[in-house]
Amino acid sequence: MSSKINLDGNKGSFDDTFVADTWYPNPIKQCQSLGIIRNTLDPKKLYFLMINFSIGLGYQWCANEGDFFPCL
Repeated sequence: MSSKINLDGNKGSFDDTFVADTWYPNPIKQCQSLGIIRNTLDPKKLYFLMINFSIGLGYQWCANEGDFFPCL
């Protein structure tokens, strides 16, 4: 529902999605320093990509009525 509303115009449904950007970059940076995450991109950018991937995946799931593999 919030995806449809936001496709018609940003209504702020996802505003609080990015609130954690003050918390997540530190664990990402620690994982990078330990070699757990080998991507050297800035931790805030990695977090941003992760959140947007999750939103897109959620939208795909909703658009396909809960089916991640509609073409299989």
